[in-house]
Amino acid sequence: MSEPYSITPRFRRSVRLDTDFASATAIDDFHCPASFQAAVKFMASHVAETEQGAFTWTGPYGGGKSSLAVALACLFGAPKPVREEAASLFGADVVSALKSALPYFPARWTVLPLVTERRSISAQLAELVGLPPSASPSKILQAIEAKTKNRGLLLIMDELGRGLEAAAGGDGDLHLLQDIAELASRSQGRFIFIGVLHQAFEEYAERLGRKARDSWAKIQGRFVDISISVSLEETVELVGEALGHERAVRRAIPLAEDCVAQLRPTRKKTEAKRMAGKLARTAPLHPFTACLIGPLSRRRFGQNQRSVFSFLNSAEPFGLQDALSREAVDGFYPPHLLWQYLQANFEAAILSSPDGRRWALANDVLERCIARGAGDLEQAILKTISVIDLLKERSGLAANLDTVALSLNQAGRSEIEAALARLEEQSEIVFRKHSGVYVLYAGSDFDVDARLAEILSEPKDVDLNLVRVLADLQPMLAKRHHEKTGAMRWFEMAIDPVSELNAYEPPTKILDIIGRIVFALPLAGESPKTIRAACASVTNAHDGFPTVVGYHADAAKLLDFARELAGLSALEEQFPELQGDPVARREIDARATEVRQQIEVILHSFIDEGDWYIGDQKVQKLSKRRLNEELSTLADQLYAKNPFIRNELLNCSDPSSNAVSARTKLMKRMAMRGGDEDLGFEGKNYPAERGLYISLLKETAIHTEAAYKAPSKDNTLFPLWRAADKLLKSRQGTVGANEIIDLWGQAPIGLKAGLGPVFLSAYILSRRDQVAVYGEGIFQASFNELCVEFLARDTRDIQLRRVEMEGFVGETLQTLGSLLKIKGKVEPLLVARTIIGEFDTLVPWTSRTQSLSPETLRVREVLKRASDPNKLLFDDLPRLTKSGAGGDFDAGATAVLLRDALAEMRAAYPKVLEDLKDLMLRELDVRNQTEEAFKALRDRADNIRHIGGDLRLEAFVGRLTQFHGTREDMEGLAGVAVNKLPRDWNDGDRERAAVGLTELATEFLKTETMARVKGRKDGRHAMAVVVGKENMPHSLFREIQVADVDWSDVEALAGSLDRALSEADQQSREIILAALIEVTSKYLNASDERRVGERA
Repeated sequence: MSEPYSITPRFRRSVRLDTDFASATAIDDFHCPASFQAAVKFMASHVAETEQGAFTWTGPYGGGKSSLAVALACLFGAPKPVREEAASLFGADVVSALKSALPYFPARWTVLPLVTERRSISAQLAELVGLPPSASPSKILQAIEAKTKNRGLLLIMDELGRGLEAAAGGDGDLHLLQDIAELASRSQGRFIFIGVLHQAFEEYAERLGRKARDSWAKIQGRFVDISISVSLEETVELVGEALGHERAVRRAIPLAEDCVAQLRPTRKKTEAKRMAGKLARTAPLHPFTACLIGPLSRRRFGQNQRSVFSFLNSAEPFGLQDALSREAVDGFYPPHLLWQYLQANFEAAILSSPDGRRWALANDVLERCIARGAGDLEQAILKTISVIDLLKERSGLAANLDTVALSLNQAGRSEIEAALARLEEQSEIVFRKHSGVYVLYAGSDFDVDARLAEILSEPKDVDLNLVRVLADLQPMLAKRHHEKTGAMRWFEMAIDPVSELNAYEPPTKILDIIGRIVFALPLAGESPKTIRAACASVTNAHDGFPTVVGYHADAAKLLDFARELAGLSALEEQFPELQGDPVARREIDARATEVRQQIEVILHSFIDEGDWYIGDQKVQKLSKRRLNEELSTLADQLYAKNPFIRNELLNCSDPSSNAVSARTKLMKRMAMRGGDEDLGFEGKNYPAERGLYISLLKETAIHTEAAYKAPSKDNTLFPLWRAADKLLKSRQGTVGANEIIDLWGQAPIGLKAGLGPVFLSAYILSRRDQVAVYGEGIFQASFNELCVEFLARDTRDIQLRRVEMEGFVGETLQTLGSLLKIKGKVEPLLVARTIIGEFDTLVPWTSRTQSLSPETLRVREVLKRASDPNKLLFDDLPRLTKSGAGGDFDAGATAVLLRDALAEMRAAYPKVLEDLKDLMLRELDVRNQTEEAFKALRDRADNIRHIGGDLRLEAFVGRLTQFHGTREDMEGLAGVAVNKLPRDWNDGDRERAAVGLTELATEFLKTETMARVKGRKDGRHAMAVVVGKENMPHSLFREIQVADVDWSDVEALAGSLDRALSEADQQSREIILAALIEVTSKYLNASDERRVGERA
């Protein structure tokens, strides 16, 4: 036994997907076991039968996933020689299955290999396809899709879990994975996406909130998960090949045959013989050691599967080669030496791994054992139990008496039994009766077995409520129904006594849990006939909440475990000393976990072996898969009109805050941009609300050709519209939006609450001519952003009412429709909406002023109070006119009254501004309203800017520099006059504005006279005249100022006077001057007739 073994070289090398792919030696050392072949064929069949294109490979560390990924990449996209070698390794059946399922295979396929890092998945995929890390998801999708034109594409992401860990930590968005998966499933086999994981997808999200976990679960639902792991037999076979044995080692056969009998699950005779042969090829390893080193390689403290072969080949302390060279092995390398190998080489790594607590416990027990002077056999037993417990997953081993005895086959069985008894006495191990195995025990003064026996000895009914909580039964998803409708519906699992099956009352409001799966327990000793009758009766007891009942003749087993679970739960309550004994508490927790597992095993066996009562069907046996099929059938029947909506963000009962935000943005866009193609979404920008629009409105044909359309009868959304129409027709008054959404959520539609507001908005917009909308009880002329805010805040704040044609209204509608120039079919709602819409466009001042005519004031008050289209058109407005002899109202009179009132209201505000403009221009000495006159005023204003220190005057002058005579210009100037926007005035503000504009005009003219003081052109001409006459008591003196704009008139008049005097017969200068003085005196004395703008 001293000669070291030489390990076959091809088992020494590890692989990396991105660097090894397509190299000449990439698959030189690849071994393709049957499980790998089956996984690839399973994948091919899914592509062929369902067009599924997205997969996850899940398996433990060291399970060979990366090796398989490299080999598959070579099969798809390596140079021809490597591709052919890969084909020979996978075998003809695998290659044939792939050829049948995939177009262009194998010659025209591209491979994108990625070893994922712990950072944003989007950034890494962008880099993989040649885009910057910040590229948008839409660009990444476009780049991937472009690679599938006339070719196939295989995208493999090894170590995808690292990217999921980053996403769970907030780095990156996982929805890109969902989009890529959907792209793969739409590709008709031209695009295959594989993500390689070490654990189940949802486990990466275990620390996130419930909403986030649900979101991850929906993304995972886009992938088909395939378990990738080398089986125990395959690992043993690999070890035998690595050790160079072509056949079983004869001396190892007897021990191998005995060991196979202890492996779980139990094998049939032929299978056991074949497994014994494989184990005998692993000599000089003990058969149990050969079973353990496979699971060893998959632990987190190991690197990969090649750690199996590093153990076999390296000279590490207590490794195989070291043990052989030191002759530490007497016969076969036993499991307890494997413990010492781990202790010598990996203890620090193990302590920091998920196995650290178990390792520390084993070390503690072993140290106590050594400290009390235990012999080598007891220590070897402890090490054997420890290493089997540490590596029990997938090893097929359990530390029962026979396994321990075979592990130490050099010792006698009686010696081993005696050693086990001593270890139990020292509280270093305990025996678990349910599983029949020995486990390590850290030691405690509290006797769990004795105390539990005391509790269980007391006659007491089983508390099933406690058992339900402790068993932690998880609901079951109706999977096929989910795939068919996009909606997740669950059946809760329960345990009920037979006597109480009919006592259950279903919830009043059904959300995600739509039914029950009940395991019936005969606690009162009911007869089989009574049990069958009770089970059959409850299945149809609750309309709209189906109950499926299962019963197993061995249900008493479950009661035994239920009692023990309840007893373990009661220990801490009844024995306060446990609070200070963490060792005993850990033991109790471990036992409770074991009992829960046993309950779960029993329940699963009940599923497969029990009798099932479903509706009116005959009693039947069902596998778990068939049970789930039945659940989906029940869900299909219950929600027969459930629309198919492929949108995970909102097709749920409680969408995330991000999804709600995107929903609100979409609804606002629906309200404001419904007349735009695709609601105005265009280009490469792809926000979340755009994705919602495509899946909810565009793909369902609710919004097409820039218009909203009610769904046709064959549309998946037709039941929603029909149900809402029916509800509105049945009511005289309004119906709350919440009532419609609740109705949609009930059977047979079952729309998820997250979708309700979007489809309600679409319903309103497609029925805008027939449905009136109210926000907080006030009629809304249109479904606008305010309505969306109401709906997003609380669906009860939006009410709807159907508007019908009633009685004599046709003539009124036609007359009003003609008056309002409404094209097409004239409906009450459309007419009322047009009237209210026109009224709502008026400025607020119009709704407050009392300067309107009495008739218009009455019309205005009716429009302000309008909350019902029918009442407005056929009651309130006609009553403002005189009725005929028979009490009937004249439609024409109503129309004329409304026309005149609207015209007066429309004109009122512009007239106020026009009157103020006329006043201001007179005060500023502007003689007309031509563009030339306005330009002169702008120049005058520009000339005196920044002269005075009055901020109000500066604001007035500044606005005059931009004055063109428009309504907007006048609104600004009038607003300066009273420091308030004119549209918000009342009648008093209007009078104050007139005074304010006059004051500002006066200050403007004064400032103009000061212009020359500031070194500017003053813009005015100043003159003075002194006149004295003999019949006047004193001389007259006047100063005169004339604006530049009037100077041309002065020159023209002076020219006329000069010509008149030149043409007169009188040539005496004195006579001419006297005549001028006489005329001047007349104008100087007529001070009350001065022209505006002259100052004396």
